[in-house]
Amino acid sequence: MPPWVRMQFPDATRMVKGLRDTACDAPDCAWCREKSDPVKALSRWFGFDGFRPTPTDAEGRPLQERIVDEGMRGNSLLGILPTGTGKSVCYKIPALAKFDRIGALTVVISPPVARGAYPKAQIEARCWQPDSLSDAPAILRTFKRWRL
Repeated sequence: MPPWVRMQFPDATRMVKGLRDTACDAPDCAWCREKSDPVKALSRWFGFDGFRPTPTDAEGRPLQERIVDEGMRGNSLLGILPTGTGKSVCYKIPALAKFDRIGALTVVISPPVARGAYPKAQIEARCWQPDSLSDAPAILRTFKRWRL
């Protein structure tokens, strides 16, 4: 929305957000059926017909789908999934959907776990076992010494 519209009509942002970014759940609303459906979003952006069937929530719904649905609704959530169950889809789809609906940018801050695995493997390959990856000073001294 252009800045002059927001300045001249202060309620316009709230109204547009309410109309475009909040699913109404009415069965005859084509906009909400298209823009707020997690399965349709998965198919549109990733080409899959459905979410991974496991793990599931208490009602038997795939957790990926449940997490994406809550994210697309704008709800705060914490999704904890096992390794290899498609966590990245859980934050990518709501971000893409929000950009598609209102042009909003999403910033995802992800812990650098993958970066921690490589140095640990390199250290172990050189026959030194750190107590943990949280032993940062010892790891840093080792990196400086070996110049990995």
